[in-house]
Amino acid sequence: MTEKPHHGDDVKLYFGKDAPLYVRAIKVPTRQMHLHIMDIRFNDVAPKPSEIHDIFTNEFGVATLWTAKGTKDIRDFAQNMGFNFTDTNMIHIHANMTASIGDTVQMMYSDDQTGIVIPENHMLMQAMLFGKSYSEAFAHTESIFHMKEKKEKLQKHFAK
Repeated sequence: MTEKPHHGDDVKLYFGKDAPLYVRAIKVPTRQMHLHIMDIRFNDVAPKPSEIHDIFTNEFGVATLWTAKGTKDIRDFAQNMGFNFTDTNMIHIHANMTASIGDTVQMMYSDDQTGIVIPENHMLMQAMLFGKSYSEAFAHTESIFHMKEKKEKLQKHFAK
């Protein structure tokens, strides 16, 4: 992934520096994860990237990563840390790729092939089949998947 690929500057040399063009270049070296690109339009000026990242600080199953050079870095880290199935079971916001431009926030995030689906489904099954409350289902899911620990390790390893 490249934060500011030269392609945009090349095009702006021809069309003019004020051309409303935003380019992101992505090289995906592995098929073990999904990479998503999301553009969020606001009615007014978009919030700063830090404000967007703050929303996910305490969110279950979402890690904000700054220095991952791509999905392979995350996958390799998960494998080296001994995560089950080398899977983080969460969404990874690539924070260095989040930009606020005018009324738009651009962000990239990735997840493992199974992603957050397995822990969320496990939590759902605890509630549906065993009538557990949210807090009981959450605690049971956490005891199996160790999401908080995984998130802390990922965010520490891929910190600014």
